[in-house]
Order: sequence, then structure tokens, then C-alpha cells
Amino acid sequence: MKKLIIPLAELKGAIWDFNPDKKFIAEWCLDLYGFLTREEFNKRLDEINLHIEKHSLMSEKVKTRLYWICGILAILIIVIAYAVYQASLSDYYMNSFKIDNLNNFQPPSYKNVIAITTTVESLIGALTYFIKYLIDQKSKEHAKNFENKLKSLLTEYNNQDNPTANWRFVWRSVLSHLNIEISANSDGKFKGKAVPKYVEHAEILLEINDALSNLTAHRVHVKEEIADV
Repeated sequence: MKKLIIPLAELKGAIWDFNPDKKFIAEWCLDLYGFLTREEFNKRLDEINLHIEKHSLMSEKVKTRLYWICGILAILIIVIAYAVYQASLSDYYMNSFKIDNLNNFQPPSYKNVIAITTTVESLIGALTYFIKYLIDQKSKEHAKNFENKLKSLLTEYNNQDNPTANWRFVWRSVLSHLNIEISANSDGKFKGKAVPKYVEHAEILLEINDALSNLTAHRVHVKEEIADV
């Protein structure tokens, strides 16, 4: 059984491109000899990439960019809210220090300020978490649509190629990076650990069964001619 892995590659786009082009890219190899020629294999890849053209995936890079944008927006909201509060507080003091109002001057209640600040920060935190949840759900929806669309085409290929070959779509977990976590003990010593983080890559797995193929079984090349053994 020969196995050929055809990975999905994300083409490099602009930093603000939230829907970069993705294609299954692979080169013809000797494992395909007798099953598909170079032209036939490239034609299959073109058909596959054309089939998935309108069904995009949300990669980890795109999701990270969206997370950063949400975080930046949350920080901007906090800064704007703080600036508005400082402006209103300054205006309050300016009006209170007028001579006519000195007898009735009362300092602002800091309990109310703390309560308002806590409420705003809680709302921003909840909003950020909710947006992150929506991004993750949208990513799963795109992945499901992409998988269903591609599997429909691979089913057509299998109807033609079985039992000589079989086309399968798979998600493969690959190591993305190591998350370094460092903490300090009560005695002042530092303790750290590396936590592996994985992401799923989309791949097409092409399985070729030589034993059932009337094209590749028991054949060898002799002076550029094909002869049965």
C-alpha cells in the first residue's frame, strides 16, 4: 500500500488579508506511476482546488489576528471611557470651585467610581470572551463546510478509482509551538514547564493498492520499456 499525503497550504497574503488563498499542493512522484500521469495528477489537483475555492478555512493565523483586534478594541474602549471620566471629573471640579458653590462643595464618591470602573471592565471582559467564542464557532462552521464540500468530490474519485486507489480527507494534529510557563515558589525559586500546543492541518491522503492494480502490479522498467514480469 502506497500512501501519498497532499497538504493544504496557505498562500502568503497581506497582513490584513483575513481570507488568504489556500491550495492543495503536491508534486508527482514515482508512487503514482501506473495510476496517474503527471498531467492527470495535476488536473486532479486543479479540480480539487477549484472545488474548494469558495469554501475557505479560518487558519490559526487569521484567528490570532482577530483575537488581537478584539483585544486592541477592548483596550481602546477602556482608554476612551477613562478619558471621558477624567474630563467629566475635571468639569465637576471646575464648577464646584466657583465662589457661589464653595459652601455646597462635596467631593465625588469614589465608591461609585470604583463600582462603575469594575462594571465597565467586567462588561469588556465578557464582550471579549463572547467575541472569541463567536470566532471559534465560525471557524468550526467553515471547517465543517470545507470538509463536506471536499468529501463530495473525493467520493466521486473513489467511485472511479476503487479498488485501485482511495482518496481520503483527514485532519492531522501537528505541533504548533511550545507554551513556556514560569512560576515562582514561596522560597524564591522559579519553576517552569513547556506545554506543547497543537493545531490541525487539512490533508488529502491518497492510498494506492498495487496488489489490485492491473497497471502497476508486477511491472518493471527495462530500457524505457514496460514489461510484465
